Amino acid sequence: MHWRSWTLATLTLALLAGCGGESGSTGASHGKPGDGPTSGELVKVAYDYGVGDGVRMTLTTSVAMERPGSAEADAPTEMTMVMRALCTEVRDNGDRVLEYVFESMGMPGGAPAPPGLEGMRGHATIDATGKMTDMTFEADDPMLAAAFKKSMAGGGLPSMVPFPPEGLRVGDAIDMKDMYPGDLLSELLSTTPGSQASSTMDGKLVLVGTRMIDGAQAAEFAVSMTMSMTMEMDLGGSTMRTDTTSTSSGRQFVDLKTGFPVGESTTSGTSTMTMSGGPAQAGDREMKSTSTSTCTCERLP
Repeated sequence: MHWRSWTLATLTLALLAGCGGESGSTGASHGKPGDGPTSGELVKVAYDYGVGDGVRMTLTTSVAMERPGSAEADAPTEMTMVMRALCTEVRDNGDRVLEYVFESMGMPGGAPAPPGLEGMRGHATIDATGKMTDMTFEADDPMLAAAFKKSMAGGGLPSMVPFPPEGLRVGDAIDMKDMYPGDLLSELLSTTPGSQASSTMDGKLVLVGTRMIDGAQAAEFAVSMTMSMTMEMDLGGSTMRTDTTSTSSGRQFVDLKTGFPVGESTTSGTSTMTMSGGPAQAGDREMKSTSTSTCTCERLP
C-alpha cells in the first residue's frame, strides 16, 4: 500500500479511537475510580481552560502481520506520532483558539516521515460547549493538510468525545456516525494519486463512569468500532484491489474540567486484508494483522 494511504489510514483510525484503554484493564496508569455519578446523574464537561493550557499526545501504533503460508507473524511494524494542542487565545464570547502542531513522526524501519507532516500546524476555534466551529491546517502538501482537517473534523481536540451540552448519563452512547458523517476514511485514502476507495464505519462510545487520572476527574468511555474498506490502486498497467475488515475496542478518558484527553492507555484491534490483482496477478492473497495503539496524554504547560 502506498505510504500516504498506510499513514493516513493508521493515523485516522487511531484518532477516531482516541486515547483508548484496553477494555477491563486496571492499574495506576488508568487511575482510580472516583466518586462516580449516581444512577441518572448527568456528567458534563466544563471546558474551563485558558491561554497556555494544552495537551501533548504521543501515539505509538504497532502492527504485526500474519502472511499466508507462514507459521509465525512478522515482527511488529511500529509508528510513533507526537502532536500537541495549545490554547493561544480566549475570546470575549467564550470561544477558544487552539494551535495544533505535529511535532514528530517515527516511521517503520526508520523510513523518513511523509514530506510536510513534521511541523505541520493547524488552528481551530472551539466554542464554549466544546464544539469545533472552524479549522485550518498549514502544510507544504495541500492534500495532506486537507486530509488531516477531515480526520479531526468530528471531534478533534480538546475533546475527542464531543459531549452534548446537556451532558450524558452512565450507559448513554455517542454514535461515531454522528461525529464523522459521510465516508470519511475513503475521502482520506482517495487523496493518494491513482486510487479510489470506499468504506463503512460503525462505532459507539458508551459512558461507563468517572475516575481520577493524574489528579483530574475524568469521564471513562468504552469504545468499540468496526470498519470495512475497499481500495483500488492504479499501478501503471495493472490494478490492485484490497478489501479490509477490522475491529477495535478500548477505553477513552476525558478531563471533565478542560475536555482534553487525559492519561495513558491502550487500544487493541484485529484486521483481515484480501489483495487481488497487481503485476503478478497471483490470485487472492489474504493477510491478517493485530494492532496495539498506546496513547500517552501529557498536560501542558
